[in-house]
Amino acid sequence: MAYRLLTWPGWRHVSGRDFPPIRIAIMINIFLSYAEEDRETARKLSQALASIGCSVGWERDIPAGKDWRTMLEEALPSMSCMVVLWSKSSIKSDWVKEEAEGGLSQGKLVPVLIEAVKLPVGFRFMQAADLLHWDGSVNAPGFQQLIRALKPILGKPVTDNPAVMPGESASAFGNTSLERNRS
Repeated sequence: MAYRLLTWPGWRHVSGRDFPPIRIAIMINIFLSYAEEDRETARKLSQALASIGCSVGWERDIPAGKDWRTMLEEALPSMSCMVVLWSKSSIKSDWVKEEAEGGLSQGKLVPVLIEAVKLPVGFRFMQAADLLHWDGSVNAPGFQQLIRALKPILGKPVTDNPAVMPGESASAFGNTSLERNRS
């Protein structure tokens, strides 16, 4: 499984005792692929998905001594699905296309249009969720379309009515770090 490492940084003084930094691992069920230029949309989507109970890996820092391809190869088998955000920038990004190819080869790819673009060769046959004019609302038709696509893939209940508002979910405590320069 892919895991998100959440860190409570620094020592904390609670009730007269000092506690060391805490690290907690939670399972990531959605890997979010996007071009760097689409980072804000990726952040909003990650928060919206987290608000309905999904754990999303979207912030990627590559640790020293590791490379992006190795990190991707390690993450692919254990993630439940990959959501790729297609835009003018992402269709030109070799990184995004390679990530999407990995998700497609494992039958885990869920494409999402965030701009009106012609998808790269090899991805045009798949229906994409339409978030072209998405305002960040979990009730928007395109987001509901994405939820319907995710339910059978994740194999667990994904609620259509969020109990937690975006930004108040587990993703607010930290991020999964596998960052790379996206071009």
